[in-house]
Amino acid sequence: MKWYQIKERSAGTKRLYATLFLYKILKKPAVCCIAFFVALFTFLGSACLRKFSSKILSAAGLKPTCYNVFRHILSYALALVDKFQTFLGEFNSKKLFFPIDTQKTSFYADLAGKKGVVILTSHLGNINVLRSFFSSDELISGIETHIFASENQSQIFNQFLQNVSKAPADVVLHSITDISPATALSLKDRLDSGAICFIAADRLSESSMDAAFCADFLDKKAKFPIGAFKFALLFDVPVYAVFALREKGGKYSVFAEKFNSPLNVSKKENLKNLQNFYIKTLEEKTRQYPLQFYHFYDFFEE
Repeated sequence: MKWYQIKERSAGTKRLYATLFLYKILKKPAVCCIAFFVALFTFLGSACLRKFSSKILSAAGLKPTCYNVFRHILSYALALVDKFQTFLGEFNSKKLFFPIDTQKTSFYADLAGKKGVVILTSHLGNINVLRSFFSSDELISGIETHIFASENQSQIFNQFLQNVSKAPADVVLHSITDISPATALSLKDRLDSGAICFIAADRLSESSMDAAFCADFLDKKAKFPIGAFKFALLFDVPVYAVFALREKGGKYSVFAEKFNSPLNVSKKENLKNLQNFYIKTLEEKTRQYPLQFYHFYDFFEE
């Protein structure tokens, strides 16, 4: 069973607005408390979710005990709270830091230099918290941002977030299923003017099942969307694999691994190099942060 075949279990719209009301009155601790009980009831009531979590944790090197499976589900619930806070424009950007100075220097240089950047993201950690980073940092604020996402994932929750979002006008959302030559041409013009583009490269969409490649990941076989990598190389701009990973105390480590394309290689070889770079980086970070790999479905090919 793939992620798009799983029926959404998000709270209804009325409950989400009730949660927003509680957040405005009682702030984040109250919503975290709600998230804890939602995670607990989900853990107790969904054998399917427990099974998928156990497979992920086991592959990442963490013993899939009931306690760890619950921690996995709770980690996702708390990540949604941070996402919720970020969309309201209230996530403190000071909670974000780069543990590797050379990565920060390179990332800032490409962003501030208006070179245009493609950022390959994943469902590891919480990339959404970077919204506060891009809107608050004086050196890079105001950069036009394009985000490609699936419309099918958590439609109720994501529509709610869009309704309450305080996203700046320079954030442009695209459906991953609507990528066309016209989209690519338009985006190239924007990237050449210094825009950035986010695209998830670790999850197949329903329409891209045939446009996939199989790779070794966590000592198992898994499929990845080849289109994301072709798209990233289409624009001849710097490409990064970026992760925002939660640490104790609610802070986030931001890792920005830059893809260094070898010289004098064919397009086919360069595509393969990018795929290997991304998968190796994702695998390394998943082993370090297994509780933040949020794929609660049959991720591996069996």
